[in-house]
Amino acid sequence: MFKVKLIESNTYYSQRVIYLILLFIQPLFAGLLVNYSIFPLWFFVLLLGSFMATVWASKNNQKKIAESTEKHYLELKSDSIVVKSRKGLIKEKYDIQDIDKLSLKKEYDLDNAESNWIQELKGNHLQNFLEFVNAAGNKRFNFVIESHYQLKQLQKIKNSWKNQDLIIEYI
Repeated sequence: MFKVKLIESNTYYSQRVIYLILLFIQPLFAGLLVNYSIFPLWFFVLLLGSFMATVWASKNNQKKIAESTEKHYLELKSDSIVVKSRKGLIKEKYDIQDIDKLSLKKEYDLDNAESNWIQELKGNHLQNFLEFVNAAGNKRFNFVIESHYQLKQLQKIKNSWKNQDLIIEYI
């Protein structure tokens, strides 16, 4: 079984860009604050206020990122795709046999904005997703992979689906 946080808001990726910008600005202010003795008092107070504002903005941004991924989980099993609430209630369930075509990424990766920061700032966000077509139509799930263990579990599920002769398209 493979279980990950489901991304439910399109603002998730823009919030990650804001997170990276704040990640670079905070050390700048902190570095200037360390050298407080060479600045006039009014400039020091301005720097301190700016630093506190970036810390507050960073905290609120992290809260928004967490809110966009903490409501539901996606569980992938060899026989089904299930969306569950945080409390474990099943919201949606799709049997693998009912899926006409499944679209997967060729390569999935950890959701780590810091390591790919140049691509993130350019707007080339890492998107881990799963798409499928069934009788009801198209469905797409974006999700967050947080560990190497989850990557290995996803690979096991992909191999299981491949062995079931499911039509899989790699994007």
